[in-house]
Order: sequence, then C-alpha cells, then structure tokens
Amino acid sequence: MATWKIQLDGEAYEAQPGETILDVARRNGLEERIPTLCHEPGLPPYTSCYVCVVEVQGMNKLMPACSTPVADGMVVRTQTPRVEDARRTALELLLSNHPADCIAPCVKGCPAGVDVQRYLAQAGRGDYIGAVRTIRERNPLPVVCGRVCVRRCEEVCRRQILDTPVGINMVKRAVADAWLDAPYPERPGDDTGKRVAIVGGGPAGLTAAYYLRLAGHAVTIFEAKDKLGGMLRWGIPDYRLPQDRLDREIQQILNLGVQVKLGAKIDDAAGLADLRRRFDAVFLALGAQKGSAAQIKDENHPHVLSGVDFLDGVKHGRNYDFAGRPICVVGGGNTAIDAARTALRLGAAHVTILYRRTRAEMPANAEEIEAAEHERIRIEYLIAPVAVAVEGEKFLGLTCRKMQLGEPDASGRRRPVPVPNSDHLVACDYAIAAIGQVVDLGGLAAGEGAVGATKWGTIVADETSLATNLPGVFAGGDAVTGPAVAIDAIAAGRRAALAIGQWLEVGRAAGPHRTFAVARENFGKLTRSDLPEMPAVPRAKQGEMPVDERIRVFDEVEFTLDDHEVQRETERCLRCGCFAQDDCELRQLADRYGIPDSISGATFRRRLDTSHPFLTLDPNKCILCTRCIRTCGDVLGISALGLVNRGFETVIQPTMGRPLVRTDCISCGNCVDACPTGAIAFNEPAQCFAPESEVASVCQLCGETCPVVVTRNEFGTAVRPPAEDGAQRQYLCALGRFGNAQLWGSERLVEPMIRKDGRLVAVSWDEALVRAAEGLKAARGSVLVGVGGDLAAEEAAWAAQLARAAGGTAGCLAAVAAEAELHALDALYGATRSTATDADLERAGVVLVVGEDPMERGPVAAARLRRAARRGAKIVALTSACTRIASIAAARLELPRGTTSVALAWLLGRLLARGAARLPAAADAAAVGAALAAVDDAALARECGVDPAAAAAVVELLAGAAGPVVATYALDARAERSPGGLLLLAQLVEALRGGQAGSGLLLSSGIPNLEGLRLAGALPADAAADETLAKLLRAGMFRAAWLVREDPDQNEDLAPALAKTGFLVVQDLFLSATALRADVVLPASTHFETGGTFVRADGTVHACAAALDRRPGKTTEEALRDVSARLGLGADRFVEPAGIQAARRGRLDIGRPATVREWPVVRPVAGYHAPVRGGVPTAPRVLASRLPRRETRWRAGVCEPPRSGA
Repeated sequence: MATWKIQLDGEAYEAQPGETILDVARRNGLEERIPTLCHEPGLPPYTSCYVCVVEVQGMNKLMPACSTPVADGMVVRTQTPRVEDARRTALELLLSNHPADCIAPCVKGCPAGVDVQRYLAQAGRGDYIGAVRTIRERNPLPVVCGRVCVRRCEEVCRRQILDTPVGINMVKRAVADAWLDAPYPERPGDDTGKRVAIVGGGPAGLTAAYYLRLAGHAVTIFEAKDKLGGMLRWGIPDYRLPQDRLDREIQQILNLGVQVKLGAKIDDAAGLADLRRRFDAVFLALGAQKGSAAQIKDENHPHVLSGVDFLDGVKHGRNYDFAGRPICVVGGGNTAIDAARTALRLGAAHVTILYRRTRAEMPANAEEIEAAEHERIRIEYLIAPVAVAVEGEKFLGLTCRKMQLGEPDASGRRRPVPVPNSDHLVACDYAIAAIGQVVDLGGLAAGEGAVGATKWGTIVADETSLATNLPGVFAGGDAVTGPAVAIDAIAAGRRAALAIGQWLEVGRAAGPHRTFAVARENFGKLTRSDLPEMPAVPRAKQGEMPVDERIRVFDEVEFTLDDHEVQRETERCLRCGCFAQDDCELRQLADRYGIPDSISGATFRRRLDTSHPFLTLDPNKCILCTRCIRTCGDVLGISALGLVNRGFETVIQPTMGRPLVRTDCISCGNCVDACPTGAIAFNEPAQCFAPESEVASVCQLCGETCPVVVTRNEFGTAVRPPAEDGAQRQYLCALGRFGNAQLWGSERLVEPMIRKDGRLVAVSWDEALVRAAEGLKAARGSVLVGVGGDLAAEEAAWAAQLARAAGGTAGCLAAVAAEAELHALDALYGATRSTATDADLERAGVVLVVGEDPMERGPVAAARLRRAARRGAKIVALTSACTRIASIAAARLELPRGTTSVALAWLLGRLLARGAARLPAAADAAAVGAALAAVDDAALARECGVDPAAAAAVVELLAGAAGPVVATYALDARAERSPGGLLLLAQLVEALRGGQAGSGLLLSSGIPNLEGLRLAGALPADAAADETLAKLLRAGMFRAAWLVREDPDQNEDLAPALAKTGFLVVQDLFLSATALRADVVLPASTHFETGGTFVRADGTVHACAAALDRRPGKTTEEALRDVSARLGLGADRFVEPAGIQAARRGRLDIGRPATVREWPVVRPVAGYHAPVRGGVPTAPRVLASRLPRRETRWRAGVCEPPRSGA
C-alpha cells in the first residue's frame, strides 16, 4: 500500500490513503491537538460538532479533521488563532442548548466546594468514613460545620421546589461525629523543607495548616489567645458547639505535626518582618474578633455590652449579673441570636431582640431564629436604638425609634427608614449590641514593611491567590473580607494553602483553577416539572433537649441523627450533579477554551428518563452527536435510540417514544461509554464516579472472555471495558458489566460447611478439608473432579492434580453436558483449536458463519461481525433460523438442524468441481470425490430443504471473493451440529485458502476458559477418554465427586447421574442447587481476588493480576493444594503444565495456521442432536439467572435483508 507524507503543525507524518486527518493525528498520539465530540472510533465520520476543525493549506475554509481525507503533501495546522476561535464558537453553540448541570447546586453553593452529592451518596450507603474523607478534601472541620454552618448548600437545594431542602448539614454532623469517635489515621506529606507561619488559629488558619501539612510543608501557628479556635471557640456558645468536640477536631489537625505558639500576638510590621525572615511564607488569618460600635449616645455605659465581648467573656468564665433581669439584644445576625440565648441561660428573666428590619431580611439562620423563639425569646422588628436611656447614673434601657422599609441598599436588603415621632423607651437592665464585627490589624498596616489595607481596615489581597503586597505573605478569611462565617474562612484557608504551595514550588501563586461548571438555572427558573417524578417526603428533624431543661444549661441542644434517619434523609437527594462530571468531554473542552459558566440560550427543557434499572437518560445534556445511536444501531444492531423531530426541536429518544426500559435496549451500557456528556449515565455510583484504582482483568461469565478493567472507588467495585486504542472502542454486554457485581456481593459463601445429621452446618476450614479428604480416600479410584469452565488455568491444573491424587478423572461437566466437540479436528490437525483470531475475522474477505449465530451470543461478538461487514467482508451464513446475522449477511442458507454437514459437503464438491478450491496433498482425491459426489442437488433439496440455485449463489460468492476466509463455529452448540460438520467446515476452509495468512477456523465455546483448562490438563486427552468420561458420568459410576464451580443439578441429563454419587464435595461461590445436597461445601475464590491465566478461543492470553482484596479463608487453589497433599500429592510433587507456562510466554499455537496431517474422508449424513436440557452446568448460568430477564436477554432479531453500509 502506498504511503503518503503530510505535515501536522510543521512536523512530517506518514499517512495511508483512505485515512482522515484525525486518523493520522490519533495514530501518532496527537489527539490533544484535534479535539472532537462527535467522532466515534471505528465508525464513519458524522461531522456534527465542528470542534475538530483545522486549517489546510490551499483551502479557504476550515476543514473538519474527522471527515477530511489526507492527501500526499497536505499541510495542516491545528492550533492557530482562527482554529481556536472557531472551536470556541462551536462549543458556545453546543452549550447554548445544554440546560444541564456539571456539578450539583449544593456543591456550587458551598464556599469550600465540598462535594455534597458524593458524600450524601456515601452516607446513604453507610460509608460514614468515606463521606468524611470526601468532606475533608475541602473542609477539615466537618464536626464544627455540622453544627454551626450557615448551610448555603441547603439554600440552593432543588429539593425545596418539591418540598423542603435536603438536611445536608444534619447528615454532615452525623458522619462527622462517627468519624471523630473513631478517626482514620492521617500522615503528612513528604517533607519539602519549606516552613510556613500562620498568624491566627481560627478556622482559616487551622484549615491552611491542615492542607499545608498534607503537602509536606512545616507549619507553625501563632495564636494571640490561650487556645486555638478563634471565633469558633470564643464566639459560639457551647450549646451549639461543645468545647470538647471542638478540641478533638482541632487535635486531628495538630496530629499532623502542626506547631503552635499560644499567646503569640503578631500585631505590628516588625513582628511580620521577623516572620518573613524566619519562614518561607506567611499566612495572615487574623479574623474579625472586635465588636462594632453601636454609634448611639452613651453607648459606653457599663450596662451596654458588645455582643462579641459578651460571648467571649462567658467562655472565659466572667460573671454577668443577669439573674432575674430583663435583657435587650440589638442586632439580627447569628451573634445576636447567640447572645440572646446565652443571656437566657445566665438566668435572665426575659430577653428581647431588637432588629431594624423584618424577619425576611434577618441575616441569622432561620433555624437559629426558630430556636430562639422556641425558648420564648421575643423578637421585635422594625425598631432601632437611637440612644442609651439613663437617669443620672441609673440605666433605664434603650431609647428606640420605629422603622419602615424603603429602597434596597448595597446589601440588597430594603433600607430601614425612621418613622417620625416614634421614639419610645424599651426598658431593660442590660443591653447587648451585636450589630457586627471589625478587623483589628493593630500596627500590621502601618510603617515600613506594612501589609496593604483598605479604608475599612481589612487586608488587601488578590481575590484568587490571596497574595498581599508583600512577597510570600498571603491573607484570607475575615481579615480580608470583613466579618463572614466559618465556611467562608475555611474556604479561604484551603485556597491560601494551595496558593502558598504554588509559591513555594515555583515562586508564583496563581491560586486554584476554577473548572467550568454550567447550571440549569442559566436557562431559566426551574419548576416542579423540571424535577424527576417522585413523592414529597418530609425532611428529617433533629431531636432536641426540651426547652424548659435547656434554657438554664449550656448542654448541646440538638441531637445527632441516627443511622436510619441518615439513610432516609440521603434518599431525598435528587442527585442533580452530572455523574459524568469527572470525565465529561464537553466540560473539559469548555474549560480548555475558556467558556464562561454563565453561558445560556433559548432551549427546550425535557424530563429525565429514569425508567431503566441501570441507566438514566437526560436529553437536556445531549449535544446530538449521535454516538449513542450509532453505537447501539450500527455497532450492536439494536437501535433502541433514535433522533426525533427536526431543527432546534431535535432530540434523542428511545424507540417509539417509549421509556428506555420498554425498548429493545439490552442494558450493555456501551452507549454510556460512547456519550461525551453524560446524557446517558449509569445509576450505580461505583460505575459513574472516577475510579481510585484500576486493574486489567477478564470477564469469565461467558465464552467471550472479554478483557475488562476492574475499578474501585469509595462506592464499591465496577467493571468497565478497556480504554479505546485510538482506532476502536471496546465493548461489554450487560452480564459482563453488571453481572460480575455478584462475585463481590453479599450472597457469596463465606465459611465451609459439612453435613451433620442431614443438615449442612458451618465448620472450620480444617474440619471441612479433613472430611473432604476422607471421603475421597474412601472412594479412591472412582473419583470425579469437575472443573468449572471459569477457573483460571492454574486452578484447573490443581484440580487435575487432585484427580490424580485420588486416582480419579478430571473433566468439565459443562463440556460433557453440551457434548462439546473437543477432538473433532485431532486427525486433521493433531488438535482441535482455532486457526484464526478475532483480528483475522475483522480483516477477512469472507466470513463463513456455520451453525450457531455468534451475534446471538451477545453484543461483543455482534460488534465484531458488524465491523467486519463494514470493512467489506462478505458474510455467508449457514444457520438453522433467521437470526441477527441475516441483517448483515451477503448470502444465507437456512438449514434444518442436523443437516449442516450435507450442505457443507455440497458446497465443497461444487467449489472443487469449478476449480475454486483444491485439495491438499494429504487428501485421497478419489475417495474424497466419491464421498462428496453422494451429495447431489436432490440430496441437498431433500435433506436441507434448500433450492440448489440458492446454494449455487453461495458457491459463486465464495469462488469470486478475495481475501482471507474465516469460518466461525461453536464447539458446544449441540443442537446446531451434524455428524462430521466441523471437520467438513475445516476442510472447506483449507480447500479454499489453505495456508493463507489470516484464513482459518475461529472456534468458540460457552465455556470461558476452555483452552486454559485444556492447557492445564483438566480435560480428557483424546476422543476416547472424552467418550469414556461421558459414559461413566451418565451411568453414575463415580463413587465420589469434587465439583469446583460447577452446578450439574441445573442440567436434566447430568443431575440424575450425579445424584448416585456416594460422597460429594462442592467448591463454589454460591450455595447452588448442587451444593445444597453436598456432603462438604467449600467457599471458592474468584480470579478477581487471586489472578490467574485465561486463554480465549482465538489464543489471546490474559495473565490477570488480583483486582480485589482476598476474602478470609482459603482460596480455591489453596483448598485444592491442601487436599491433594492429604492424599499424597503435595506441592513438592506438582509440576505446572508446560502449556500454562507457554501461554504466559505467549507461545501458543492457538489462533495460528495449522498443518494438515491427514485428510479424513467424511461421508456426510444428517443427524439431529437435541438441545441441552436445563442449561449448561457452569457458574455463569447461575449468575445470568439472577439478573432481570429484560436486562440480560439478547433477543433474536427479525429477519431482514442486508443493509447498505452496515
């Protein structure tokens, strides 16, 4: 094939005719230069997103790289300003019709950016520690915030559109308290050699210290007071935040190695300069702990107290003569509420709060206001003090003036306007002014080396990096913003830690990067119709101490939710955030090209489809790339999704407008893998959230033995297909993606059992293995070891060793039940194995499908055949029914079961007669000719019911086709076979393309590791041994049996025979039907826990590592080793079969052309084989039966003609 040269951004690359610009870029690892959203690997270009445009020299307009073919000498530029602008415009157009959320409103509303949706999901699953880990990624003080947070997350919770916000803070408190009682160990990061000084031990300073220590920097906190905590300690009463809880949570931060200097006040420029000399960076987290002046006449009277000073005094044990006295509190914030409730607990006769606006404008938390009212604290609105009322030295109270609301002020609240002639006295013995706080910088903002300050007395710092005018000095929290709340200070502390880390590492602080996150509210106010269908559920309510008890003590008022309440409350979460947020391609590109979060547009808002048990369809996130439609239809041939309407009203919907669950959807999830935006997402968090670990393995639930990746995150374990290789996506079926979850589920066997007095009872491993060994010894010489088809080769080798130790026989009952043709080609090739690979099939000129239709086995095999057809292969099908293969077959003969060999003999005879095929030298041409001549046109019509003219069309196709020929055949499809059929098929392929690279047989089996079992010596060595095993088994001649992950009781042919066995050991993952009648039951392990070698039917070897933690007790192999040793063949007498060693070295002959040894003469006859009754006795069948039928059924397709471009 010719090779061209093209230039990409000034560099030369080789290209092949027929490739596109994008193909060349991806093949050379340059996909970052040419982003795309609509391109699906392995499918023709769709060209809808126009994000992949590039400049091509000589072209006036920009060209889509995904559909522009290369030409020799082409010059392409991928990242010019013109290209970047065009891509940005394309993204803006897509996002203007994208009324969806990247992250949940609660996450966006949290100043610290805590992933609320994630930790609610974790808490709902009972993973409290995982929930706290998620919180502490952004907020190291969850115990504090679970009590005092202002709950901005709840303010924006969409649940309130339906009923009331989710009790996020209540859940946070519950999980945080559980963590504090049993904290997980933490370690600081590796020492960087850098030292950071933090001035102030409040929430901002403590937060910065925590994250700086995790980064490995040495930290010293300089705190002016005698204890850490800042306003958390001195400004919040104990009934809201108990001191012991605060102390213990602070200690968790200090345990990382934070140094603390108490009573160390840094209040001038000289002190700051000293810190700058001694440390590599300084963070000023001073807080705002000075009360604001009331600015009324005589406010310095001894009976007028500052709210901040009052609360501080109570914490320091100062006595206040409030007993039996009326108290007034001025203000409407949380400090005013705290001061009022504290005064009540000091014995005040009654307490009145005076606030100059109405309840609607009151800045205090609604819950705190309600708590004060429950404690019978009176709140008077639209009233403001104008002077302190005194008579001589006697304090009378406050002279107040009535107010009315005018126009909004800078805060957005309506400005209070005095009512003329409304002054009056509000009598009280003490007044507490809680109207605000100010920052006290002392001398830090004066003199040489002073930090920059505003006219309000706050520090000037960069909004993003928090850097001040002094290099290496950062500031955050109330000292910068003025008085705020704890969560704002915490957010600033973390931001400062990140910026300081950047400063220490590269000498420049940019601050944290804010990732693009669009919101549905950008496109208009949401209503009830925008939410999923669900009933209203009351919000949980925390228990409280009775009012009459609590108003005289400082004990904590509210109680923590119990586990049941936590679960119930987390179930109220609407899960607004996109599950694809971690890997959404659209979000990543919007972030890369600087699209603003505020982007919006006129659009249609559509309801979610939540009908499916595994998937959720959200049309609002769809960008109409059709990757899901093309994957479902063109790759898998299902067509459960399609485009509906036209123009701006176009939307992707399930077929016929039905709910997704009522379509032909096969639940494979491949549409989710293809979707670039999360418009189709998994329901299970373990599947959706980003993995923390990934291990390559295989799925052994069917004979495809697909490569998979086992992923783990805090929600559990999931199975995904491997990443695409740039040219082709990998696929899974529903069973592979979701069925494996049962292998780490709660139904697994966990302890050995033996039968006592007719009942299975749990015993120790030693007792169970002793009993098993004794039973096998008693039956020595008449023992069957059944080897499950899903065992790793190493496990199967030890099963074979056990059979030898017991003087018995090893074999796979699944193969026996299906009468698998394990030796049909031994005479021809010396072994019965594949001589072609899956890759050969996809490159073939002709694919001959004989017997079972591979497309009926599942979507993975279907995708492989459809790819071959798209690449030009001629599909010829000889099947017994009109199955899915009909949709892509170029020619098809529908044959009655049992007549395949007759049709193959007729085809071979006609091909030989016209010279399109030839016999090898090993064949006796005369004998072969005579045998084939017996099948004439009349015999074909009589036995097969096939018109010879239709069969002649198949001959013409095979004779005229170019390229390799690959034939598929299922070894264990008993109902589809006929005598000599497989041998005739092999001879047909040999006669057509004998010795040609890429031609051959591709054998398959429902037994996942059939070739691995063969290499392990766990199958009969030849046809005679195979037949002997089957006869002995069906005659019930074995006195004892050890079955490893096999369940013959579900097979109607084998169950009666196995019932005659005198002693039965079952080693399985589940308590199967066979296990229920066993004498000894042993838990088995899976390859996900132990690793092992698997060999696919085409010779592909998967040497898998362990992906999951081992369960307690013995593995499958360890139990087999133990009993083998007890029977006299221990590990010292075990030699691993050479075949397994060769497999691990990649030196197998499977999937490679074979040499013809002799050419048996086949005299074809029809012969019907009954289907296997009751199923094949292997573990995957058990697992498949446990999934809902609709989700696992691979439906037989309607017979239809080939589609162009399939």
